[in-house]
Amino acid sequence: MRLPYLFTLLILLWSCSNENKGPEVPVPFKSAMPEEVVIGFYNVENLFDTKDDPRTDDQDFLPSGRHEWDKKRYDYKLERIGQVIGAMQTDLLGLAEIENREVLEDLLETMDGHRFAIAHEVGGDARGIECALLYDASLFELISTELHSMSGNPDRGILEVGLEDSEGSIWRIFVNHWPSRRQGKEESEPRRLLAAQSLKQAMTDHGSEEIFIAVGDFNDEPEDASMRTLEGLENRSHRPDDGSGSLVHRNQWYLFDQILVEEDLSSEHPWRPDSFEIFKEDWMLYHNRRANDHFPNRTLSGDRYFGGFSDHLPVMLSLERIEQNP
Repeated sequence: MRLPYLFTLLILLWSCSNENKGPEVPVPFKSAMPEEVVIGFYNVENLFDTKDDPRTDDQDFLPSGRHEWDKKRYDYKLERIGQVIGAMQTDLLGLAEIENREVLEDLLETMDGHRFAIAHEVGGDARGIECALLYDASLFELISTELHSMSGNPDRGILEVGLEDSEGSIWRIFVNHWPSRRQGKEESEPRRLLAAQSLKQAMTDHGSEEIFIAVGDFNDEPEDASMRTLEGLENRSHRPDDGSGSLVHRNQWYLFDQILVEEDLSSEHPWRPDSFEIFKEDWMLYHNRRANDHFPNRTLSGDRYFGGFSDHLPVMLSLERIEQNP
C-alpha cells in the first residue's frame, strides 16, 4: 500500500525541482546563433491575478478590492502587455512587477507563435511583486536560477538567470527592480546602494568567460551614485534627443529602466553592443493635447482605472554578432 504514496511523493518532488523551468516550448533548438540578439526589459505595472494569495498583501487586486480587479480587467491587462511584447520582438526580456509564475503563463497564452519560456523565482516582497525573464527557447536553454537579496532580508531580490546558448556560451542575466524613491531620493538612496553591492557580489560568483548582462528598473538614473558603483558593467542606456525617458513622475521624465553589459564585451565574446532604444509606439501613449505632451498610458493611478499598458515604457538593446580574430 505504500507504493502509491511513494510514487506521488516522487512526482511532487520532481514538480518542485522544475517549478522555475518551462513551460516547455515546442520549438526546435537552433544550431547557430543569429546575427543579432535583442535584449529588453519591461516594468509591466502591477500584473496581478484575481486570486487572493494569503502570503502577500494583494488585497487591492481582487474583484472585491480597491481596484475592482476582476477577470475582465485582468484579461485586458494581459492582452495589452502581450501586444507590447509581441511588437518588441526580443530574444531575452526581463520583467518587473509580475505577481507570480501563473500570470506569466496566462500572458504567454495570449501571444500566438511565441518562442518564450519562463525563468522565475518566488521572492519575499510584502506585496508579492516579483521579477522574471522570458527567453527564446529556440536559442537558449535554462541552466540555473537564483534570487539575491538586495538588503540581507527577504525582499523581491535580484533574479539571476543562467542560460546556455545554442553554441555553448553561458549568459548570466540579472533582472533588477531596486527599492523605490517613495520615501524621497536621498532618504531611500542607501537601499539602492545596497542593491548595487548585491548585484556586484552576484557577478563575482561566476567566471569571467561568461556573458554578463543586467537589466531592470533601478529607480535611479544612469548618472546617480548607485549606478556609478557598478564597475565592470557598461551602461548602454541614454535619453533620446527630445529629453524623454522611460517613465513620467509629476510631469518629469526619468530614465530608471536601463540595460548594462559587461565592459569590453566584444574582446572576450563574439557580441558587440549596438543600438539602445526606449520602445515607444503611439498606441502605447496617452496624449494630453491641452498640454501638448504625451506619456506612458498606464493601467492605474491611485484609485483611478485607465486601462492602459504600464506606467513605464520598455527598453531594448541589440547585440550585434562580430567576427573574432583567431
